[in-house]
Amino acid sequence: MKKVKITVAVILAAITIFFVGCTAKKDKVPVIGISQYGEHASLDNCREGFLLGLKEAGLTEGEDYTIDYQNASFDNATATQIANNFSSKNVALMCAIATP
Repeated sequence: MKKVKITVAVILAAITIFFVGCTAKKDKVPVIGISQYGEHASLDNCREGFLLGLKEAGLTEGEDYTIDYQNASFDNATATQIANNFSSKNVALMCAIATP
């Protein structure tokens, strides 16, 4: 649980730095890609904690960012494809959740 909290804190710091650096006119809402390896209670908690951290940082989905959530269903090839798709879409931030 301590690792999850530290991971969420690091991710939130990165997001904060990203959004502080965005002083240009907001024409496009940044996309945060979340890739989850599969449905599992531990992995679901990580995703929920990440989303809660965004909310606690004062960010609002739809206004400050949008979420593109993808689930690989425990398939390595699908997880790779999701990562490649996020990269080609040039998402602002990728959050990969794996290894329960």
